Amino acid sequence: MLTLTRNQRVAVLTIDRSERRNALGSELVARLAAVSRDLDHDQAAGTIVLTGVAPGFCAGSDLKELGSMNLRQMCEHEADTAAFARSIGLLSKPVIAAVEGFALGGGFALATSCDLVVATPSCR
Repeated sequence: MLTLTRNQRVAVLTIDRSERRNALGSELVARLAAVSRDLDHDQAAGTIVLTGVAPGFCAGSDLKELGSMNLRQMCEHEADTAAFARSIGLLSKPVIAAVEGFALGGGFALATSCDLVVATPSCR
């Protein structure tokens, strides 16, 4: 659901949940937060790029997962997602969102939390 590749000092985090349109489920948000923290302390990484596999960058919250939660769990999930998005700005390394296709709802918030957004003409 999340892959990390490296190209010299660039660490590329790719959201890989194409079957859910790269939606932000609880497990993915936790992994994004943990890997981002690790990369922030990794001297070999100079920049972090956040992207998603086709069909787009991120569809926002995983509505199917949210539908299985009670109200308290939904609120916790959304709070965790928001906390991760806010934490991006606190990282010591620049984070670049590489956006293709769509960035919807929380996916848009995730992209705009990055230091720089690079979008293709197909982005919406």
